[in-house]
This record gives sequence, structure tokens and C-alpha cells, in this order.
Amino acid sequence: KFLKEFCTHRRKLKGNERISLGRNVSALIGKPIPHIPKKCKDPGTFTIPCIIGDGKFDNALLDLRASINVMLMSVFNSLSIAK
Repeated sequence: KFLKEFCTHRRKLKGNERISLGRNVSALIGKPIPHIPKKCKDPGTFTIPCIIGDGKFDNALLDLRASINVMLMSVFNSLSIAK
């Protein structure tokens, strides 16, 4: 609970102030653990082959950061999925 409060409120330690943590938390923030994979850099945007129904797209745009999905109106119309 203290660690959650410490992280969410970004409270700074004063001088030589110490906090006590459970052994699981201490293990995570201590020395690097060999079985935890390193974080990879963000690949950004790239293309992949994609098949939707009978339509095949060799270079479909894939953006891992996208929160809005976009497709060409001609592709949408060819899929015949409009209500």
C-alpha cells in the first residue's frame, strides 16, 4: 500500500529517509534479474500482409500506438459491411 501511494503521489524522500518494502518489491527494484526480459524500443509504425475476406493487402499499416483505426473508403465499400 505504501509503495502504491509513494508511486502515485510521487512523494520524494527527504534526506536519508528510508522506507521498508516487502521482499518481492525489493527484488524487482534491486539488482537486474536475468529472467525478466529487457524492454524493447517502440517499433512505431510498420506494414504487414493482411487478408480480410477475399481482399489481400500486401502492405497493411500497423501502428501499435494507434487508438483510431483507419481504412480507405474504397476498401470499406468493397467489404460490404456497411449497416
